Amino acid sequence: MALRPASPPPPPPLPPTHRPDLFSVERCLHDALERGLSGLGPEDDSCDSSRTQAEYNDAWTADACRILAAFITRATAKLDLKRYKTACVVRIIEKRQQRFCSHFAALWNSDCDGYCSVIHETDTLVAHALLMLVYWD
Repeated sequence: MALRPASPPPPPPLPPTHRPDLFSVERCLHDALERGLSGLGPEDDSCDSSRTQAEYNDAWTADACRILAAFITRATAKLDLKRYKTACVVRIIEKRQQRFCSHFAALWNSDCDGYCSVIHETDTLVAHALLMLVYWD
């Protein structure tokens, strides 16, 4: 039985061709969170300032977090993030005269990965959206 020569090691992964503009990603995240909380759909571009602000209701909070995360993911898909995987986490908590503090930690490559975080407050709720961008070769 003859031994086969060892195959050469795989080539190293290619570096990112461009980093996403985190400012435009954050602006898109902020707009999507505000539209989602106000009940606007993705195709509705009206800027009616007479809309009422969202109020906290524990009956719909869990579903609203899932729906807002999907809505934000779909809204940020329009940006040029072809080589990035995105993950969105939305939290909605009741606001009762207290502060909101959130911490986030991740292990990743700081040269090409990143995140955006947006907080939206009304009189009765605090909504926090976190969008993570991980380079995917």
